[in-house]
Amino acid sequence: MELEFDDNTSAPTNAPAGPSRRDQAIAKAIGPYISPIANANISPACHDSTLAYLLNILNKQWALRMFDATGKIPDGALEGNLSPSGNWDECLNITAHFNATDILGVEPNVTSFTGKYCTAFLSKASVEKSEPLLKAPRAASAALAPFLSTLPGGWELDIGMCIPSTCTSEELTVGLNIAFMGKVTAGAPDLFCYTKDDKTELSAGAIVMTTILSLTGLLMLVGTTVDIVAIKAAQDSEALWARVNIALQRTLPALLRRVFLAFSVYTNGRKLLDTSSTRDTLSCLHGIRFLSNTWDFLEGTVRDLRYMKPWTRAGPYLVGLYMGWILHKIRGRKIHLPAPVVAIGWITASLTGCLIVYGMYGVPSPPPKTLNLVYAMLNRTAWSICLAWVVFACVTGYGGFVNTLLSWKAFIPLSKLTYTSYLVSIDVQTYYWYTNKAPVYLSQTFLVYQFLASLPIIFAVAAIFSLAFESPMIALEKIIFPQPSRAAPAAPARQDAAQPLVSSTKPGRSGAVNAGFEADGGVVEAKQAGTDSAPENITPAEEKTG
Repeated sequence: MELEFDDNTSAPTNAPAGPSRRDQAIAKAIGPYISPIANANISPACHDSTLAYLLNILNKQWALRMFDATGKIPDGALEGNLSPSGNWDECLNITAHFNATDILGVEPNVTSFTGKYCTAFLSKASVEKSEPLLKAPRAASAALAPFLSTLPGGWELDIGMCIPSTCTSEELTVGLNIAFMGKVTAGAPDLFCYTKDDKTELSAGAIVMTTILSLTGLLMLVGTTVDIVAIKAAQDSEALWARVNIALQRTLPALLRRVFLAFSVYTNGRKLLDTSSTRDTLSCLHGIRFLSNTWDFLEGTVRDLRYMKPWTRAGPYLVGLYMGWILHKIRGRKIHLPAPVVAIGWITASLTGCLIVYGMYGVPSPPPKTLNLVYAMLNRTAWSICLAWVVFACVTGYGGFVNTLLSWKAFIPLSKLTYTSYLVSIDVQTYYWYTNKAPVYLSQTFLVYQFLASLPIIFAVAAIFSLAFESPMIALEKIIFPQPSRAAPAAPARQDAAQPLVSSTKPGRSGAVNAGFEADGGVVEAKQAGTDSAPENITPAEEKTG
């Protein structure tokens, strides 16, 4: 559809003049790229509203505000600045009043509409789809389409557009595709179009989820109340709490009472914040879990799709499995390693870890095929080997200040939240980015601030979900599948008669040994690591119950 105006349109002599040539030129030059006007099949209401908007950008404040709220091609587009979002609030707060005088110079009834904010997604069309499906306006060849079509392949431009509320997202999509002559593919899904009067309608899934969350909240409230009443009653058997507790015990069956107590925020919160550990705990793993998890947060929502395949995780899994077997075999023994071996281990692990993180810095994008394949195949397995050395060194007394840091008790509650925080982290960060109404310049400083600000929010949300779901489910599992408490007898230590392993040498230069490795036993010399004479475990793990 072309914008055509009849200069000889007759009108009463006392009627205001129609749109000027300047207004017509502005409408023809930019109209097809910020509205559905290029679509010849738009509804009459959309046509009149859009035409009134385009012809009055310099005459009416509401029209100027609509244009002001529409995103424009920003500076630095070739450097990746491809999200001119416009102004959401300005668009939705616009109310336009116009009459046909604004279009043709005659004076009929006044019409009104509001602003409608739509996000249009523009991408460079493929060669196969380069031919326009519909005829484009003549002005298109000298405006935005030539610029967009020169951008590199694979880019996508997200533009916020303010259009009349009388137009639909489908009309805008068709109009933009006509305007761009097939060189650019445009789409404005209805999901990304909003007006001020829109009302949120809950889907069936949202209603179900709201119901589940409400019932869970009720269980947490009841369970916490029952728990606190019982605790207070135990402290003072003559107080009112005791009488209330007796009434609850008579009212609630024992099984139902246990189910309610499974959702107690008080008890589950104390367990979450508990920093005690057993002699079999590998304390350094708490810090490793937390720091590794925060590394995932820093990556944000970016995920390597190749790593989603299960077989691509076999390397790290096997490394962890083998290290677990080694720790199981040497538990209860004091390991002696020569200083050069310890130094080589730490230097190799540190350099390998730095190469994995920073080794690809400065490599051209896309990287050479061979380098890309080798890095993709080995980086995660190599990283797992580095972590395996850190764990081995820490639990055998060669961790030094690294073990002191990773074993810090403040990491214990945070490490308990690693799985839950991992699950909610993507949603928390996605919510932030999708509700951001203005473009953000991504710099290292901004990312650091955004990461540090997201961290406490993610763990706060994770704590809530852990208290609401994870901890109660563990307690309910024990109710449904009760496990009897049992302790296995200790097995005697085995020594090779030909090569005694017992030595009076003290373990570890740093003197810090994990509690699980403090049992009486000899020193395993480094030269015998990996031989058949490796000692067996002499103290089986005690099962933690309750």
